[in-house]
Amino acid sequence: MLPAAVPVASDVVAEPGVVRRFNVRISLRDGITLSADLALPESLPAPAVVLRTPYGKTGERQSNRGAVFAKAGYALVLADVRGRGDSDGVFQPYRNDGRDGAEVIAWVAEQEWCTGDVATYGASYSGRIQWLTALERPPALRAMMCLVTPSDPFVEIPTGLPTPMHINWHRFVDGRMPHRLRVEIASSAFPKYDVNLGAGGDMITETKGVPARNRLWHTPSHPSRLILD
Repeated sequence: MLPAAVPVASDVVAEPGVVRRFNVRISLRDGITLSADLALPESLPAPAVVLRTPYGKTGERQSNRGAVFAKAGYALVLADVRGRGDSDGVFQPYRNDGRDGAEVIAWVAEQEWCTGDVATYGASYSGRIQWLTALERPPALRAMMCLVTPSDPFVEIPTGLPTPMHINWHRFVDGRMPHRLRVEIASSAFPKYDVNLGAGGDMITETKGVPARNRLWHTPSHPSRLILD
């Protein structure tokens, strides 16, 4: 029987204008750890930007993004969300991202390389979970850059029912790493799409038939809660 794998953070990797650290572990309230890659500027401490994603924190695009932020004087924290990539736990879309995000921000603010000022950044899923994090009111959060995402899920999905795009998305994020497979779905397949698609069926079955504006969609809207709470 093989021993359990132990996550190992890398040594510091330096390049002109950027100091990188890989697979840094961030401990959460329930004992799991999230995996983050850091791109730090030469001059520290610095304000930090947090980007959390279910699509993988590694790769050329993320590496280039880290260099851009670091050379501009910001520390970039690229983290896999719970249950995706190198992070522990089970991926349940949106259910833990608010509290997890607040805890990641608190952890970042306490690091010696951070000034205590933290912003968030990201598009699509990474944008929507910024709103969920904001509802937790993390004290160190100074700004949010939410791209390609509505501030309120009701604007995008008024019925709560999954569309073909969302069904394909559940297939895409099943497992630990993205499944880059185009799925064509005929309308006749909708009643049994969880069976036809195989992977992702559990998440799809859980979310189909969700009534509009129920607890999953955070009634009232995110902006209203931020203003009125």
